[in-house]
Amino acid sequence: MIFQSVPKDELPRLASLREQLILDSADEPHFDEIVKLCALICDVPIAMIGFVDASREWFKAKTGINVREMPREASLGALTILSDKPIVIAAVDADEHTIGRRRIGDNKIGAYLGVPIVGGNGFVLGSIGVVDTRARTFNETQVAALSSIARQVAELVANRASQQRMQNAVRLMTEGIVIHDASETLIQCNPAAADILGMSKEALVGTSARSPIFRTLREDGLIMDADDRPTRKALQT
Repeated sequence: MIFQSVPKDELPRLASLREQLILDSADEPHFDEIVKLCALICDVPIAMIGFVDASREWFKAKTGINVREMPREASLGALTILSDKPIVIAAVDADEHTIGRRRIGDNKIGAYLGVPIVGGNGFVLGSIGVVDTRARTFNETQVAALSSIARQVAELVANRASQQRMQNAVRLMTEGIVIHDASETLIQCNPAAADILGMSKEALVGTSARSPIFRTLREDGLIMDADDRPTRKALQT
């Protein structure tokens, strides 16, 4: 294992991490379920998905601990990102590289398995970490399973960032944008749409695309029949 203090590509790595728009985001159920699954696979009380920022490791999801972040110099996740390969520390107390990194919250770390989360551009953004409070090892199946999950997390983070950027762009548009589901129920709108229609977002969400508030005019100035509206035809394709 290599234990230099920071990755050689630290500056572009940090830039890539911040582009993911994941730091300090709210809890999300799918990430929470992932850490629970990791804990079950490895039969441990503690699991987390952490992203290593300039001075801290921030946990997007966690189980078995009551901290949201910890100093980078006290984090085993900060060691995990130094390579794109998993690390296993069977006896944390006996490893000289873990001095100062042997607790997480109120919990003593006995054994640790960390698997890097590698973004699409090759930068290690963070890790999935599992912790047991006693010294032990982790078998090849557990390491392989967490490695597979880490790849899925990387894809989930990338897709989430793309959606977030799109939502930000839509929110800033001066044109009114409304989004309907397959049942023609409005599920999202931007502030411009609410302003144009003179209604709050809360009042708009849940309305039908057939509502009179979404009247569409034909070229001759007459009101278009609901079945002829472009949005209706798009939903039928």
